[in-house]
Amino acid sequence: TEEVSDCWWPEGQMESSEQLQVRLREFMLQLMYSSHDSIVVFGHSLFFQQVLKRYLSEDFRKKDPILARDLSHGKISNCGVVRLELDPWRKLEDGLFVEAKLILNTTVSSEGGLTACCQA
Repeated sequence: TEEVSDCWWPEGQMESSEQLQVRLREFMLQLMYSSHDSIVVFGHSLFFQQVLKRYLSEDFRKKDPILARDLSHGKISNCGVVRLELDPWRKLEDGLFVEAKLILNTTVSSEGGLTACCQA
């Protein structure tokens, strides 16, 4: 609970592209350097859209281009679950997520436009 006492959002209505990039990088570094084998993360679909747009590996994009496109540009259904596999040995800029799978009847809508939550 200690982590939730920090402010996770920018002051004002919308964060800048630079602020979003810093937040995305910090989020990924927390995942990379966690001592846990499995992590469950809850959050807004459009934030995860931005995470996946930036950090899905090229290998996964080639393996499943339709799902990669949908996750990078669409909106994950409310209460949706995406199982991701992260390779901590990869460089951050090379895309750490090497596998992605929609589970528990999760869908991705093409109506995934950015809102005040995340603008890149």
